[in-house]
Amino acid sequence: ALFFGVVGCVTAALGLPLLGAATLLGCWDVRRLQPQALALAGVNGLMDYVLADYTWARAVLLLGPTVATMGMTVQIPLATAADIVLSWAGIGHPHWLDSRKATLLTAAGTAAILAGVFGINCSAGSEDSSSSSSDGLEGQQIRQAADGSLQEQLLQAEDGQPQSLGHSQRVTPAH
Repeated sequence: ALFFGVVGCVTAALGLPLLGAATLLGCWDVRRLQPQALALAGVNGLMDYVLADYTWARAVLLLGPTVATMGMTVQIPLATAADIVLSWAGIGHPHWLDSRKATLLTAAGTAAILAGVFGINCSAGSEDSSSSSSDGLEGQQIRQAADGSLQEQLLQAEDGQPQSLGHSQRVTPAH
């Protein structure tokens, strides 16, 4: 929140003097601006920038940068699907559906984005399964404690007897 506050302060510190100078020089007449337009511009700015940036930053903190960025990337295929559904319902007609080339490029871009999202998710899933199967220290200690071999190793270590450790077994000092 501090970062976005600083961005807002810098924008105000640079933007307000420019706006004042443009008004004084007659480049922009503030009196011609309708209050409803100013209110809509304010609401639009809050929704498009403040809320979007805040939710993105919150997602980065809660989920991590990769997942948050992937969530933002999925917006494009969702917007494409929404355009198609709204066009079929007769509510609107996106201009990218007017030409065959634009439609094919949009479909190819959407497919590429979805392939990237699924590829990252599949690779993350295989890393999770490989990390759970490739003996992490905690998982190894739990499995060894279940069959009693960790207790035997600890008892042998206290007695000063040499330990016969297999290749997949590691004993590291506890912290």
